[in-house]
Amino acid sequence: MDKRHPPRGFAPPRRVRLALVRLLIPATAMKPLVAFASALSATLPWVALPAQSPLVVAPAAGLPLGWTVPTTDPQIFFDLTVGTTITLQELATPLLSPVGQHGTLELWLTNPGVSTFVGHETDAAAWHLASRGQVVANGTTGSAAQLTCTSCQDGVGGGLVLAPGTYGCAVRYLGVAPRFQAVPSAPLTFANAELSVTGGAIQLGAFTSTPAFPGGGYAGWSWIGELHYAVGAAPHACATVTTVVDGCGERFASIYQRFATAAGAANALNGRSLTFVPNGLGGYEVLPGSAGAAYLPPGPTALQLPLGDDDELQQPLGAPFPYPGGVAASLFVHANGFVSVASNDQLQGFDWIPDVPPFLGAPATGWWIWHDLDPVENGSGAVWFEEDATAGLARVTWLDVESYPTGVVNPSTFQFVFDSASGLVTLHFVALDAIGGAGSPPGDTWVVGYSPGGASLDPGPRDLAALCDGVAGASLTQVDLPPLALAATAPPLLGTTIDLATTNQSSFGLGVLALGTAALAPALELSPLGAPGCAASVAPGAAVLVVLSNGGSPAPGMNVPLVIPNRANLLSARLHAQSAWLDPSANALGLVTSNGLQLQLGNR
Repeated sequence: MDKRHPPRGFAPPRRVRLALVRLLIPATAMKPLVAFASALSATLPWVALPAQSPLVVAPAAGLPLGWTVPTTDPQIFFDLTVGTTITLQELATPLLSPVGQHGTLELWLTNPGVSTFVGHETDAAAWHLASRGQVVANGTTGSAAQLTCTSCQDGVGGGLVLAPGTYGCAVRYLGVAPRFQAVPSAPLTFANAELSVTGGAIQLGAFTSTPAFPGGGYAGWSWIGELHYAVGAAPHACATVTTVVDGCGERFASIYQRFATAAGAANALNGRSLTFVPNGLGGYEVLPGSAGAAYLPPGPTALQLPLGDDDELQQPLGAPFPYPGGVAASLFVHANGFVSVASNDQLQGFDWIPDVPPFLGAPATGWWIWHDLDPVENGSGAVWFEEDATAGLARVTWLDVESYPTGVVNPSTFQFVFDSASGLVTLHFVALDAIGGAGSPPGDTWVVGYSPGGASLDPGPRDLAALCDGVAGASLTQVDLPPLALAATAPPLLGTTIDLATTNQSSFGLGVLALGTAALAPALELSPLGAPGCAASVAPGAAVLVVLSNGGSPAPGMNVPLVIPNRANLLSARLHAQSAWLDPSANALGLVTSNGLQLQLGNR
């Protein structure tokens, strides 16, 4: 797994680190980390935070417009006059992007000596990036107030301090779509005691596109939004939570390999077989083909299934078949090479174009040897169903079934064997089409594997030939288990209490949350210790440990509240957090780790 190295963390005075080292939260970990907060702030002097005042830019008349599809880097211009020194802290503006869309707002200012945007819209040399911040969209429909999102602005080393004067401004939208307003008279001015905003222009490509003319009887454009600031050169930092290393311990319920060409599938799988054996995790062990379910061609009692092109039918079973999560009384057989416990005829895409997303999103549990097959093509073989009541086996066989396109002789033979007594499923790849010839790459693809019904996590492709040969193994769970995860329930704002919540624990038992003032840079890989894909990101010498448990009351829980003092000297301080969970079944080390978090304390 790719690991990102965390940046070096904030390093408080040594006496603070020592206080943290001595602090071990006992089993009553659900109490807020008051002691941690006290230790962090006790050695630092208290500084009051100044009040903040917004300047609101909201034209009373005109036509609200916007670019609903994010372009590369659209900008909206205006001139800003500052009457007294301020520290800019936030930009608030309506967006026209889907709910949850993440992006960035940047504020660009003209260089010293250039006091207006007018005439400099395509002169990149006249500008510099002054601040930037992340923003999350609220959607594309609603009023300006409903669509307004706030972006805390980080300048160089803190808030953006603006001295008295006039500046040309450009608000740049990265990854999100702006909303703006065509106005009947221009230039418009919005002012309060400290600031004024005048004029406006819009530009589709930053410093490259010719500013758009409003037309329709309108005289100009206006930015819509609010400038939040503090009077004077005030302490400021954005409260941020950043993932610095990925979690581990994920377990998957699906397995697959996608072959881009017919020859690729045939070369890898022909003559091999694969068995899915129920395991103690509620899923399957994936092993070489079972000798007890060998390939047998259809016999005299076999039923030819009347499948048309891209067709599916339901075939009742003489004995119910157990599968992970249920029991099937029938099998649903699709002409294109997949068998399921309920209908998979409606996929998230064309059922004749094998691809991973529709495979993982199929509504019903199924086993797949998926290809664009056509049992009614001239010269094609057929799909057969046969049950052996004595052995408890049901076989579904594609016997010399043609692939697309018509006019090319490219048959395939393969078989699914279902054991009603044991729940085993065996896939025999007797002779997959090695010719192809569809003329379009999607028409020659194969997707082979197994996935439970409903949306499933993508485990990444596996080498099925290696599994068939027994040189590799795979264990599937009944349902997907994502990596151990750690999240902050809110931004780490001064004067608030937030929760550090650990989820996706892989077993019943105990874990620990490490919270400290320094990071391991780079993160410590745990693969050599027996935990492949796991890494530690918190420096142990400057950390406290909090016990976690999913055992229920009175045991500690999975959420750890953290009290953050309202002290301006803590602005930009960085905390580092990561959880670990004890699970002997996960790996040789017996534990998994969560993603690592870097929390920057801020006042916005």
